[in-house]
Amino acid sequence: MADADEDLIFHPSSSSHDSAIQVENDLSDETQDFRFLNNLSLISDPSQASIPRRGEKDFEPNSTLLQSDALAVSRQAMHNALSFPRLHHPKNKIIGRYVPDGPAPPPTASGGFSATGSITAAPGAKKPLASGIGVPADACVYVVNPKGQHFRTMGRADRWNRIWLLPEEALYLLERGSLEIWWSSAGPDGNGPDELDIPMSLQAAYTCLIGRAGLTLERFSVYSGLRRGGYVLVRAPSWDEREDDEVRRASIEEEPSIKAGGEHSGLMEYFGRLLRLVCNANETASAVSGPLIGLARLMDDTTDDIYHRLSLIPCEDPSIPDPPARPTSPPFRLAYHVYKPSTPFRKSAPPEPDFRIAVVNARTTTIPTLSQLRALLESTPFDPPRGEKLDRQLYMRLRHGYRNVILAIVDQGVVSFLRFGDAGFSKEKIFGDKAKPKDRLRERICMITGGSSGIGLAIAERFLQEGAKRVILVGRSYQRLLKAANYLGGVVVTPEKLDQATQEDWNVNNGFSEFQEQEQTEVSLEKKPGSFAAISETVSLLVGDVSSVDQWERELESQMENVDVLVNAAGISISNILPRTSHQDISQMLATNLEGAILTSRALLRACVRSRLRNRDEPSTTAGLGGRCPPPSKCVINISSLLAVKGGTGAITYAASKAGLLGLTRSTAVEAASSLKGLVVRSNAIVPGYIETSMIEHFSDDQVTRLKESIPLKRFGDPQEVADAAVFLAENEYANNCVLNLDGGLSAV
Repeated sequence: MADADEDLIFHPSSSSHDSAIQVENDLSDETQDFRFLNNLSLISDPSQASIPRRGEKDFEPNSTLLQSDALAVSRQAMHNALSFPRLHHPKNKIIGRYVPDGPAPPPTASGGFSATGSITAAPGAKKPLASGIGVPADACVYVVNPKGQHFRTMGRADRWNRIWLLPEEALYLLERGSLEIWWSSAGPDGNGPDELDIPMSLQAAYTCLIGRAGLTLERFSVYSGLRRGGYVLVRAPSWDEREDDEVRRASIEEEPSIKAGGEHSGLMEYFGRLLRLVCNANETASAVSGPLIGLARLMDDTTDDIYHRLSLIPCEDPSIPDPPARPTSPPFRLAYHVYKPSTPFRKSAPPEPDFRIAVVNARTTTIPTLSQLRALLESTPFDPPRGEKLDRQLYMRLRHGYRNVILAIVDQGVVSFLRFGDAGFSKEKIFGDKAKPKDRLRERICMITGGSSGIGLAIAERFLQEGAKRVILVGRSYQRLLKAANYLGGVVVTPEKLDQATQEDWNVNNGFSEFQEQEQTEVSLEKKPGSFAAISETVSLLVGDVSSVDQWERELESQMENVDVLVNAAGISISNILPRTSHQDISQMLATNLEGAILTSRALLRACVRSRLRNRDEPSTTAGLGGRCPPPSKCVINISSLLAVKGGTGAITYAASKAGLLGLTRSTAVEAASSLKGLVVRSNAIVPGYIETSMIEHFSDDQVTRLKESIPLKRFGDPQEVADAAVFLAENEYANNCVLNLDGGLSAV
């Protein structure tokens, strides 16, 4: 059949200019050539031409009708490819039987079946007994022998182990060739004379199923397209397009009064705010030197004050609960709940959908009004933008909104998806207090070895400033840990804040005043390794020497269950040349600096394995278009040293132990990725240079001066600068096997 393109071929333009324009058209705009299918189809005519070689053009506009012949051959090749029969192995053959009257029990349980193959209900029954057999009333095709993965997310089983399919499910399986639908003369139990069964053609299936139970061609186009993409679709509760006329009339009658009151209050509020701006008692300066219309002088007020005064128009707060939702009107009504392929789905207990879709016919539906969109959004649940990525990115929060819905706009089979949402612009202030970095580690639990002093204590303080839920300080001395907790809490630790065992220590030693900064006497509070004390809601203490984890390994792994960030900051340094270093000193440095970090990292990985085994049956949260985000990864941060990469005298053992931490960092990153499926554990390291801690207190003044002169920045580092790097490594989800040098440039000298 000739089309518009062929008409242009028969009457080519006589203008050379038009011909040049026609030749310069984009190749993607040309008619597709399907002649290559001749080489694939088994029933093609060998005499037909094959696809031309690359560079050969058959579509030059001329009067030879060469293009018309090429189009005819291409069209015939497509017909040949589509007419090729698809065969199924008898073992994989799935037969569904069409029941136009809807679900009903098998004849042995109730009723029987008619001569036409349709199920007849029990005597006295007016409707199919769908509600009594546990399947949707709109189901019309049942399968006795379900096979394959499609039935994992399709159909509902009745009490007789028959899978009932909805019209869109049956039509989709038939269209893709996974199911045969028969006009059945057999009963619903599958028994009957099979020789009388007639297969249903695809055309007949479209005739019988499209238009049944609210299924339109547009809805099926959306269903089949998303299904082919791997998504799981179920009907939304608002699938049925019938409306309650009385409820709708009542809502229409109430709407004018509500609208009038809203306009009145909004107008009065606007004039009231404008009057307050003009007549502000605090701004009494003259018109020459003072503010204009209530705005303070630019030199006296900040930009935030000016923006606050310019906020004249009232706006809606999407977090405030709305009144009962008004009824929606077709077609602006939810049709499908959609689940991404990565979302675990169970038919018996479907989770919250990733997307909610309404289907609209572009040819018969006009652009929705604000009232229609509002009613559609009100039919969706309140879903505020939460998650690590959404907390950091403004535009993702606006796109997700507090309620959102997707319109699937179908234009003669072409589907376009358009997202609408209650963005909540009023909740996103671009002036005033900027998003402070005090929530970058929100809800994270951090364990820090060596956290009683130095770099470890600085990291603990910084983590709390960034909103960490709790920090667990690990150290050998309970007394030093208590002092560190007192420093982090900002108040003197009192016996009421300690657990019962700690209170006994307080009472025995009578040492409340002895913990204050100005006291000269220190109290020795002894606790056995593995003792845990929750000092406050944000600070906990774990007593133990990382060089002897085997003595309190069970307690360590118990507290590691909920840890998100592990910082291996414990370390000791015994300076001496190697010939004079004792075996005990070597063992102690290696056990504390390297072996302790290995054992704590092992405890974290073991906790991850136990968590995965414990939660393997629970649905996991995934990232995607619907605003869901995966849980934050766990992170290991190893505090190494510049001596690990730059040689020095008198610290061979220390340098070797810190160099081992770099190897631990890299190997942990690789092994965790390959062995922990479904969990992400990142491993990073910080390589500090000379930092103002107790480890350099024994340096002489001349030595300190000489070292500072060798550093390009001419100073030592501050522990807070190392803590800033630790926050970055803990918060950045793409930082893995990341080694940060913080040495003031000394490594480049």
